[in-house]
Amino acid sequence: MSFIKNSLAVQSLREGEHGLLRPSMMRKRVIYVLIAVILLTQAVYGKPADQETIDLLLAAGDPNVLSAWNALRKLQAEAPELAEFGVEAAVLVTPYLAHPDYGVNAANILKRNPAETVPYLAELINSSEWGDGVKGQAVRVLAEVAAKHSDAVRILDLLLNDETAPYLVRVEALAGLRRLGFEEETANFTYLNDYVQNGRIIVRIDNTSGQAIINGLVTGIVPLPQGMDDLQLRLVDSGGKPIPARFKTLNTWPDGSPRVVEIKALASLEPYQTLIGELILDKGGQMAEESDMNDGQAQNRLELTVLASGLEYLSDIELPYNEGWLDLIVVAKDGTGDFTKVQDAIDAVPENNSERCYIYIRNGVYEEKLVIPNNKPLISLIGESSEHTILTYSDSSSTIGPSGSALGTTGSTSVAARGSDFTVENLTFQNTAGMYAGQAVAIRTTGDRMVFKNVRFLGFQDTLYVTEGRQYFVDCYIYGDVDFIFGNATAVFENCDIVASPKGGYVTAASTNQEAEFGYLFLNCRFTSESGPSKYYLGRPWRPYAHVAVINCYLGDHIRPEGWHNWNDPANEETAQYYEYQNYGPGANTDARVSWAKVLTAEEAAKYTVENVLAGTDGWNPKVRK
Repeated sequence: MSFIKNSLAVQSLREGEHGLLRPSMMRKRVIYVLIAVILLTQAVYGKPADQETIDLLLAAGDPNVLSAWNALRKLQAEAPELAEFGVEAAVLVTPYLAHPDYGVNAANILKRNPAETVPYLAELINSSEWGDGVKGQAVRVLAEVAAKHSDAVRILDLLLNDETAPYLVRVEALAGLRRLGFEEETANFTYLNDYVQNGRIIVRIDNTSGQAIINGLVTGIVPLPQGMDDLQLRLVDSGGKPIPARFKTLNTWPDGSPRVVEIKALASLEPYQTLIGELILDKGGQMAEESDMNDGQAQNRLELTVLASGLEYLSDIELPYNEGWLDLIVVAKDGTGDFTKVQDAIDAVPENNSERCYIYIRNGVYEEKLVIPNNKPLISLIGESSEHTILTYSDSSSTIGPSGSALGTTGSTSVAARGSDFTVENLTFQNTAGMYAGQAVAIRTTGDRMVFKNVRFLGFQDTLYVTEGRQYFVDCYIYGDVDFIFGNATAVFENCDIVASPKGGYVTAASTNQEAEFGYLFLNCRFTSESGPSKYYLGRPWRPYAHVAVINCYLGDHIRPEGWHNWNDPANEETAQYYEYQNYGPGANTDARVSWAKVLTAEEAAKYTVENVLAGTDGWNPKVRK
């Protein structure tokens, strides 16, 4: 039963229980109007509206108010009938509803005169003439004009309850009704946003070009739930017809079952058409895998995506996502993604973005000097694998830069991460300047609330420069020799491998701000080395008030008995805060530690938790699936 059925206002508008509108009156009305539109257009122009007139009409729907107003004034002079934004205008802009550049303009035109366009949109959605992409956008328009036309809510309700309606129509109706405040009434339909529905994953393929594509090759990334170890994948369209496809496992879950697969499929779509398919998860067979498809021509104008709820299986960081589709930018050196360079993908993210952007990086060595600007927050980099997805560069502090001077420590940075709420998984940051090149930074972090999961940091001196803000490193591998973790950020390293090179040196060089409550926390980490015994200090203070706590960690025999160094300045012994608690291993004996370092009591150690150290003033608590 429809949840709006008992509303008196809507009940008075309901004209039939079967179908969107009463066939005997409303559908005939629309058909007659469309015939009249054709005759009227021919009478006014002598022929169907030309492209110049259509462009002018679309310009009247420009999101820029001034541009839209200027276009409207011209439209009123040249085609006053269209300036009424009735069915005549609706017919002309409908083909642009799913257009990547003009879809917003077309939708704005359809919202101008709801009394005329709502019945038209209802008929459009119920027809077989238009594809799912146009219909889905039409449903979105209905939801946006609901406050001005009560029939719109009734139509959305009917669409949601119609199990024969296209999936994209139903899921857009659900989203529209929920935006209108009907969360409780639509609770029984939220399964439409589930990533796996009755053993199937919804897949969307879009033709983003203005040309028809026949047997175009489309490549996409699809995450899978854990435990699908005897899986046979099949891709079909919404009618059950097979879509030619091949699958390749990119990485796996700990139990060995496929976690992320690459799909290569052949699709034929009209301009701006959307195809909704289903990836059927058949148990009891072996997944057929091929590295490529020999048939079809690769088409960058075809895009394949899945529901955003699939992020749960793609990422180990619990990131928020909106209902709808996963907007995943893919970087691949072989040209099968959206970009071949990582920086190009970062540049494609809008400035001051308010929604998280996900960049999936395929295996490869990407030799680029990268910058994540501070005006591009909420970026997530997800590598195909931590060992084989490598972001690297080879500058050192002595490298001569474009100005003719040495770059210095900061200028040597391979990756400058400045945007806040930056997350990274399953890749390697590297600086290959070499063991004797001096300072050579693999990554420098200056943003706040950053998370790194299963990431490798490779270098020698000054590998990881945690400059500002708060950062959380979990299940990471960090390699270097002299001061290879340094800076004044508040940073937690949990379950990480801190590996020192054979050279000898200092693990940390903190420069904690005097007013900061915490500096670095190493929790349940493993400090190891190939160097032999007693060649490394746990740290030295780059600036006064350096704060480092090492708790419940394994310390190898490369750690010197004295543990800590004062950077040849006795004054640092008065301000440095170097703490240890319940560490183990051959380097963990504190009997010979410097007198100005401290072993914490259980009560003192209790405050060194991930949640407490990183809380700050906003209560930030990074959540990672362990």
